[in-house]
Amino acid sequence: MQATKARLVEWVGKVKLHDIKDDLFRTSVAAFAENEERKYPRIKKAEIKGSTPHLSHDDPSDKEEVITVEVQSTKGTRLGTCHVHQDGTGKLLPARGFKKELAGGPQSPPEQKVVQTKSVDKIEKSESS
Repeated sequence: MQATKARLVEWVGKVKLHDIKDDLFRTSVAAFAENEERKYPRIKKAEIKGSTPHLSHDDPSDKEEVITVEVQSTKGTRLGTCHVHQDGTGKLLPARGFKKELAGGPQSPPEQKVVQTKSVDKIEKSESS
């Protein structure tokens, strides 16, 4: 049996989770970022852009206050921005270079093709005799 490594998003930047004074927002931000990291394996880091809830500048149709969280790769490349509502719902707005990858939903691993060589065929035949 192989142990699995727990994946947790790394919080970076000067604004920390404990800086968000509203308990519901703080819990929602943490849960939303962890969930996005599970869905999109390239997300490794999250940076809270401000501890005060505000109306979204990127999505004027969203009338609820949000906390903005930037999600990043291991190297700190911006992959997108999450707008998290107090009730735990939210939206991931992918960065321009990653729109296709992130906007399409969780990606399944690429299919692997099995190629058999003649030596493998010989081994399989000798085992089945």
